Amino acid sequence: MKHPLIQRVLEKIFRLLPPRWSDGLTRLFSGRLKRQIEVQVTDDLLGLLLGVMDLAFVISKDFRRNIKGFRGKYVFATEPAGGAGVVEESIAFADGAMRRFDDALSDYNVKVTFSDPATLRKYVLSTEHDILDLMLENKVTVEGNVNYVYRFLFMVSDLFKRIGIQ
Repeated sequence: MKHPLIQRVLEKIFRLLPPRWSDGLTRLFSGRLKRQIEVQVTDDLLGLLLGVMDLAFVISKDFRRNIKGFRGKYVFATEPAGGAGVVEESIAFADGAMRRFDDALSDYNVKVTFSDPATLRKYVLSTEHDILDLMLENKVTVEGNVNYVYRFLFMVSDLFKRIGIQ
């Protein structure tokens, strides 16, 4: 959420719900992301993924455990089809919350650039999550600490289990 006050209020409200309800609400709001993953990939995939993840951290106390005590800053970039320029988004984890930024942060722990949205889809759906293979194929470039990439992929895998993406 871009507004920390709204995020805190929503977290307090959703804390009252049983975990099954919060996962159900996350599943309800993730329909567009599911279609992107399962049917057709567009340049919107990165933004949708981060948006649903952000929402899940607000709604689900169980999912929020993934970032308890964790601090990290990520920059993700994809090069859209047609050479329209690089799309960059950033996220920061601190104090048990996730914040999204529309532009690249200058002081990041890791920056991951995907050659295209299809590579991002392939990466997040992979069961092995081996970033090194994609780096060797020149499909992904990573600047910074690769351990942060694996932490992010763990969170994506957990999110996908909660919303029913195989």
